[in-house]
Amino acid sequence: MPFEIGFGKWKKTGSAITDDDIRLIKECDCVLFGAITTPPDPNYKSVLLRIRKELDMYANIRPFKPLRNVQLPCSGDFDLVIVRENTEGMYSGVEELHKDVAYTTRIITRNGSERIAEQACRIAKQRKKKLTIVHKANVLKSDSFFRDVCIEVAKKNGIIYHEMFVDAMAYDMILHPEKFDVIVTTNLFGIS
Repeated sequence: MPFEIGFGKWKKTGSAITDDDIRLIKECDCVLFGAITTPPDPNYKSVLLRIRKELDMYANIRPFKPLRNVQLPCSGDFDLVIVRENTEGMYSGVEELHKDVAYTTRIITRNGSERIAEQACRIAKQRKKKLTIVHKANVLKSDSFFRDVCIEVAKKNGIIYHEMFVDAMAYDMILHPEKFDVIVTTNLFGIS
């Protein structure tokens, strides 16, 4: 059953997604969601963020394998999965916009970190039992917290883990993607 949400609906009605839309989405067994425009208007509320929060879609799971007919600059074959927290971090929705400054609060919770780490560990158990925790703990206290919680969860699950700064991981992923199996990270660093 198709229904309209997003920018076009917002232009017509002033609301990109309504409570009735959310109710209908919750009644569906499956939702096919296409590309959507989020204009840089402070009055526009992100449809995607609302759906993620309302449906508690906390785990963004992205498998990566090379296509057989595509030549890549990296060496070797690879098969990895990025498990990204999908509802917290910079997408918390806690923001302020003023004349000369804007603030976005990055929120990382124990609950959010534990459940994304548990999801990554479940996937790792089905694969090579290896986990890479990606963060920027050398600069961000919230990432130190995320890293520490992920380490606790990995140890509890008997998963071999190592940690990497996001910039080093990005470099390594381009040159040596075969080194990775399951990667867990925050929303900001798992965007792909």
